[in-house]
Amino acid sequence: MKDIILRYRSIYHGYNNYYSFVDNKKMFSKIYWILRISLRKTLSRKFNASKHKLIKKYGQFLNCNYQTSQGVNKSVNFQFPLLTRDPMAFKIGNKDFKDPLNAGL
Repeated sequence: MKDIILRYRSIYHGYNNYYSFVDNKKMFSKIYWILRISLRKTLSRKFNASKHKLIKKYGQFLNCNYQTSQGVNKSVNFQFPLLTRDPMAFKIGNKDFKDPLNAGL
């Protein structure tokens, strides 16, 4: 279950990183909604449980607790913070890059 949730998180993070400078937040919420429904259906099929049983057992954001090989207890879920937008700032390593066309604004 942990690997499936992490896979869906990586897909969402990929979209978020690629389109981080855009202003269309509704599209991101739709992508998140599609991925969340797909994740629920995938896990429901894997565990042969209904959507309601899955949510009752693991919560709305599908919390999965696991133990690492060192014995440390960790948790992973499919919940994301609100998206923020800064179209003129790009990160390249540890340096900030400002758009040269809008430098005078």
